[in-house]
Amino acid sequence: MKLAPAQLGKHLQGTLAPIYVISGDDPLLCQEAADA
Repeated sequence: MKLAPAQLGKHLQGTLAPIYVISGDDPLLCQEAADA
């Protein structure tokens, strides 16, 4: 499932998947998504 960074926080409040892979061209955005 592909999520925008703004959608990740809301998605994580629901049922969690067994694993999440965070990737992208901007390392700062990836780190911020991982910190959400």
